[in-house]
Amino acid sequence: MSARAIVLFVAAIFLPSAALAQQGQFYAGIGFGQGRVAVPNLDPVTLNGITFVSSSSGKSTDTGFKVYGGYQFTPTWGLELGFSNLGNNYTANVNATAGGATTALTGFASVQSLHLAGTGTLPLGKSGFSAFGKLGLSSNKIDIGNICSGTTCVAGGTASSSRTDVLLGAGMQYAVNKNVSFRLEYEDYGKASRDDFWLAGSGSAVKANFWNLSLRYDF
Repeated sequence: MSARAIVLFVAAIFLPSAALAQQGQFYAGIGFGQGRVAVPNLDPVTLNGITFVSSSSGKSTDTGFKVYGGYQFTPTWGLELGFSNLGNNYTANVNATAGGATTALTGFASVQSLHLAGTGTLPLGKSGFSAFGKLGLSSNKIDIGNICSGTTCVAGGTASSSRTDVLLGAGMQYAVNKNVSFRLEYEDYGKASRDDFWLAGSGSAVKANFWNLSLRYDF
């Protein structure tokens, strides 16, 4: 689904709701949680005289935070803008061969996301609990550090990479009172980097998601 199609989809749902609502409500929140980044495999390749023979693809985690604000057009439909910093300690360990010796090299990355999404909320009776979901766009940025072993570093995969992708989210919310709520949610930001993350012809991108617990205040 293209970015334009998603924007039109969100607008078609939420703009009519905004026009019909007699009184909406602004809210803001802050949260903390665990980000998770999936680093792609590195195919065997030679860069700067170093032959990479394998990589520890898979998932690396770090502590992150988010801030967000939104407008609840109706008790069901809303629109939310958020910024997430998923941390800066994501690592990928790579085995490489140089001069006949195999060495373990380590790289790191930090991941951020700015996202806009439509939200849908379903109250679960009169318990104060509700379930919610979100759909929108996520503008992701990953700052990639050098891959090094001692003083030997490889330029491939360094600097920054950006990617806009679909944002999907879901969670549970508990209202302490009419103003204060707690939210537990999962957000999937999709691809956080260009394809061919390692600049080695592998064709894969870094993917990111975030589990977080937040405090929401309705004005």
